[in-house]
Amino acid sequence: MLLFHAFVFAICVHATGQNCINSFLLLSSLESSTRHAQPAQGPLSGQQVLSPPTTSNPRESSIWDVISQTAAFSRVAALIDQHADDVRDILASTQNNLTVFLPTDDELDLISPGFHNMSSELLHETLLYHIIPWPLTLADLLCTPTLPTYLHPQDLNGPQRMKLDISVAGIKIDDDAIVRQEHMAASNGIIHAISSLLHPPAVAALDAVLDLPAADFSIFQHALRHTKLAEEVQAADFSGSTIFAPSNLAFSRLGQDRIGYLFSERGRDELKAIGMSHIVLNETLYSNAYYARDAKLYSAGQGGECAQLNVDRRQTSDLLHLCARGTRHFELETLRSWWILRVDVVRFTRWIEMVVDDVVLVGEKNLAARDGVVHVVPQLLFD
Repeated sequence: MLLFHAFVFAICVHATGQNCINSFLLLSSLESSTRHAQPAQGPLSGQQVLSPPTTSNPRESSIWDVISQTAAFSRVAALIDQHADDVRDILASTQNNLTVFLPTDDELDLISPGFHNMSSELLHETLLYHIIPWPLTLADLLCTPTLPTYLHPQDLNGPQRMKLDISVAGIKIDDDAIVRQEHMAASNGIIHAISSLLHPPAVAALDAVLDLPAADFSIFQHALRHTKLAEEVQAADFSGSTIFAPSNLAFSRLGQDRIGYLFSERGRDELKAIGMSHIVLNETLYSNAYYARDAKLYSAGQGGECAQLNVDRRQTSDLLHLCARGTRHFELETLRSWWILRVDVVRFTRWIEMVVDDVVLVGEKNLAARDGVVHVVPQLLFD
């Protein structure tokens, strides 16, 4: 066990460059020989106690039974019961094997009043976003940078994915919610308590690019507006997208004279071609998942092999290669129709690198949007 923890700890530090000590303290409560969660453990300081139901055996009760009988989840249980019958049915079904992330009543009390004014549609989407179609322990969560949820936005060619990071405080979801050490077992999955409500991405991928810090991305943002490319993409009909956002540093390699020419009337077409070379529609590539053009398929790979799995199956077998190793190769057709981006994803469990056209190492990865994903690149993907 010690050797296992030390090995995963080394991978975590190498992959994230962060202090992972607190995250790996989470493993002390797990039995590495089983993938099943144990009953709820003691709370962190100042947090609400998760007392398992006393009326029945949790391992014979569904996730919905456990939630509805646990005092700490009374408010979220009431929300589900009153506004989301299908969510309740998903959590109650013994045909499913799930992971559910839920804030306790104490955490909901800290949420702004705007939460209570959510539309029924947004509340429904938000609840679906808290459900993962696989049963995952804390150790499993350490292994993956993104996970699919039960939310399937109309503009996305696959399920909405949440982002997971390892921080000093523990496992962090979407740069906000912390997964607490406590978890509860049920007959059809695992419940993890989290520090705040999760919110599915609200903006499109292109709008997410335009909202990036201007100090780092103003040139690309200006190029999208100057060439009207932003308007064209926003008006386009597509399902899923991948945008590689070049930083100001990437443009600075061209030199001021060249940048000045591109933003002139004579250079506008070439500037637009540069922008189009960074945008892919109808294909969504995360660092650990790929959704193909015009097909709601999930691809997971190991050692260069890819297996396509129907994402609507939601079976435990779809957990294939959660901690995969090896290299996957993808060829993405950009808006500049004859311009193909060759992307290699090199992975060893949590450590993942994305390399474009053999030379460009992707910087920040997996900035999720409601219709795709954004990755940051330090060089232009243009010849």
